[in-house]
Amino acid sequence: MIGLAFSRFSVVRIFAPWALVSTQKNSSARTLFKGNFGINNNSLLVKSTYAALHVLYVWQDRAAQRRRLAVMDDRMLDDIGVNRGEAMREARKPFWRA
Repeated sequence: MIGLAFSRFSVVRIFAPWALVSTQKNSSARTLFKGNFGINNNSLLVKSTYAALHVLYVWQDRAAQRRRLAVMDDRMLDDIGVNRGEAMREARKPFWRA
């Protein structure tokens, strides 16, 4: 498995340390790539890397949620309105399936 046990930020740091770009409008981190190797933040490489990292984060989050769902007791499942069968069916799904 490719780094799915890491948090979202550590996955970004390991696979793309330059991708730690602030979401603030006037951030100097947004210009990190400008002038470096002729790549800017609007390049296809940067966009596809962000998209791939987002997919990894979604898969990691989905797997963690399903692990937590699998260990819930009946009282907790009743609180969220799910019966044991539905919970186990969801928990058995692979992480890449929504």
